[in-house]
Amino acid sequence: MFTPEQKIEHLKHLKDVDFNEDTTEILKMYQGESFDHSDPMYKKLLEYSYSICGEFTDLSRLLEAKTSVAQKAMARKQEILDILFPGHGPIFGGGDDLNAVIGLVDLDGFNYINSRVDFGKTSLVHLGEYVFVANDVTFGDVENKADRMAHIDVKPDTWICAGVGLQDGAKVGGKSVITLGSVVDSGIVLPDRHIITGSPAIARHEILAGFKSGKEKLEIVRPEEDIREILKHIRKQGIEGDYTEYTKLLRNKEYNTLDPTIGRIFDFSHHLVSEYNYPNTTQRRREEILDILFFMHGDGFKVGKNLLCDVMGTVNVGRGVHIGDGVNLAGNIEVGNNVDIENRVLLQGLGHRMLASERRLCQDKRGHICEWTVPSFIKIASGVTLKNGTKVASGLVDKDTEPGEIIR
Repeated sequence: MFTPEQKIEHLKHLKDVDFNEDTTEILKMYQGESFDHSDPMYKKLLEYSYSICGEFTDLSRLLEAKTSVAQKAMARKQEILDILFPGHGPIFGGGDDLNAVIGLVDLDGFNYINSRVDFGKTSLVHLGEYVFVANDVTFGDVENKADRMAHIDVKPDTWICAGVGLQDGAKVGGKSVITLGSVVDSGIVLPDRHIITGSPAIARHEILAGFKSGKEKLEIVRPEEDIREILKHIRKQGIEGDYTEYTKLLRNKEYNTLDPTIGRIFDFSHHLVSEYNYPNTTQRRREEILDILFFMHGDGFKVGKNLLCDVMGTVNVGRGVHIGDGVNLAGNIEVGNNVDIENRVLLQGLGHRMLASERRLCQDKRGHICEWTVPSFIKIASGVTLKNGTKVASGLVDKDTEPGEIIR
């Protein structure tokens, strides 16, 4: 982790922008002191940070291009992560639509950062080792008008689930899980080893050795014929490899999230999503992308903008399904016929294990790096409408939801 002075040196050595003028106010910001928000160098820092965040997402469109172009795009994406998070430890994730200001986020290492994560400009954020950040997570409070930075601190081995908001001043203990859609209020201090849930979030259950959530898992058995067709479709996209772990995922069995073939399918899926979301992509190409991502969808399938589909082949969509803007589909998901999914809905059926020790990297008998987990299923019954902001972690949804409803 860099000191404030090292972060200033980091800025001065950037090749694409000049930070060699007076950086006194930026240094005060990094130190958590009062600083002048109208300072020209601070404004330059914000402008450059947001420009490279936009570039980071745009580069994903090039990762399926010719080899030399893809390699340059991947190298530049890594360079941008190095710029945004000076002194960071190992990162094994960096999703699109990332938003961060250079030097405001300290990553100790082995951090996973998914898509659509917003590290706001109002907080100095510190994530300990093995803090996993799912998609659509926000850090900081856009309404904060204070003249100094707040602090957000998340201790090691904590999993922040999708749709979580951590407000300025939040402090979260280690080896915890912040559940889907929770909001950690400003100034809240939460203990180690707990399930943290709610809005405002509180520590509800202690996570002890052998902890089980007790939630009954919805079992959906995919026909073997469907699995064979999905694998054939994956091969048609040019993704070769050992499909053992991916097949386990489709069958709702324990699988290795770090399996190389799953990694390639994941990356390919996200590259397609980036292309789909790009403003200049033609409608015809968007339809082609939907046919690839949702191989088994029915007729009358309509999707809005800013889509996120985590892993192609895992979402089965019926006839007459309409999906709105900013929707996230992650996991083994079955969507019935004539379902209306409105804007900013999260369907998040994939997740890590509850015990922190089981989320740590390990090796299998062959020496391969692994992180073992068991997926969960989500089933949306035919004719259901998921209202704006609905969040579903697992299980069966067989009736219309209320706006912002959370179903765990």
